[in-house]
Amino acid sequence: MLIKAPYIVTMEGPVLKDHAICVEGGKIVQIAPQKEFSDDGEVINLSNTILLPGLINCHCHLELSQLPAPLPYPGSFVLWIDELTRAKLGMTPADTEAAIKIGIQKLLAGGTTTVADHVSVGTDLKPLFDSPLDGIVYLEVMGIERQRAEKFYEEAKRKMDRGPWTKDHGLKFKIIPTPHAPYSLLPEIFQKLTSPHPHTRASAPLSIHIAESAEEFLLFKENCGPLFEFLQLKGKTPPSQNETPIHYLERLGLLPDRFMAIHANYLEDEDITALLRAEATVVHCPGSHAYFEHDRFPMGFFLDAEINVALGTDSLASNESLSMLRQMQIVLDTYPELTPESVLKMATLNGAKALMRETEIGSLKVNKLANIVGVPLRNNSKSPLDNILLSEKGCFSMIRGICTLDQSIRR
Repeated sequence: MLIKAPYIVTMEGPVLKDHAICVEGGKIVQIAPQKEFSDDGEVINLSNTILLPGLINCHCHLELSQLPAPLPYPGSFVLWIDELTRAKLGMTPADTEAAIKIGIQKLLAGGTTTVADHVSVGTDLKPLFDSPLDGIVYLEVMGIERQRAEKFYEEAKRKMDRGPWTKDHGLKFKIIPTPHAPYSLLPEIFQKLTSPHPHTRASAPLSIHIAESAEEFLLFKENCGPLFEFLQLKGKTPPSQNETPIHYLERLGLLPDRFMAIHANYLEDEDITALLRAEATVVHCPGSHAYFEHDRFPMGFFLDAEINVALGTDSLASNESLSMLRQMQIVLDTYPELTPESVLKMATLNGAKALMRETEIGSLKVNKLANIVGVPLRNNSKSPLDNILLSEKGCFSMIRGICTLDQSIRR
């Protein structure tokens, strides 16, 4: 199969003009000027289109995609958790299945080809496995009461062991049990997930919500605030010692190598050093960050420290869009000192590094998976990279060599 386009952004060098990508067996086998190829066989001719690597959404909750708009923000992270919990309790398994299917279509339309989806332990994963997407399913283990935490841990471990292994392509989706957050899981169960474990066979990182809110920071640093009071009513607060959430995990030996630090909005200088020691990736969710009206995300500190920063959408409970193209727009609007290329890197190469899949995805390169997205060329006076950030929806998508969105002219 040959895919032709006026511009190809490979993330491996300069933008290519009037080139084509040859795909066989789900992988890229050649990228060269269009004139070097014959038109024998299947040809996808994408006029007025910019091709780029499939976008990598490093944090999502598809099971919440039935919400037509974000929950009204009640002014407090803890009150929002309470509202979200009530909304989830009212969902039937059929509601959850429908939500995941809706979310999948929104991801595909917005340029995502690989997703790190975070689900409740009991969620039916079949809709994801049946979708064109690939990535990781994170089974979020939580519980501040011992029996409940143990139950979720054992169930997550069983579900991982029954994962969808295939002989031909390895895992389309890896299944990884992961701690939800330092405040929502007992340290002794947290330790079971961060110590050497069969999930290491999948070569995938753990994914932990950490330092997400001001309330979480107060909980660990000062043992006060709404989240502290919320957990105190339930009879269990974390054994913190005037420390940040990241330092708390590091002190207990629970900060895993190469983990994804989801959000990481409220930090001290020592936390940057700890993240560097762990070779962690920080996953920023720009739309969700704006929804919660958090303090300004410390983008500059992470980039200056050379910490890998990737992007995610979070869920429709706290974001109006599951489009990764839209998340990149928000980042560039918020940080005009960044370049379109640096923001695109967060959604491609940095995401691949975060998921430990640098050799498979993140750029358009021979022998990598044919995960390819196309966006329309809207403004000829702007560069191809600038044009990418003018769209919230793509016009072409391919995952492992299979078209999932196609507005092309074929011959």
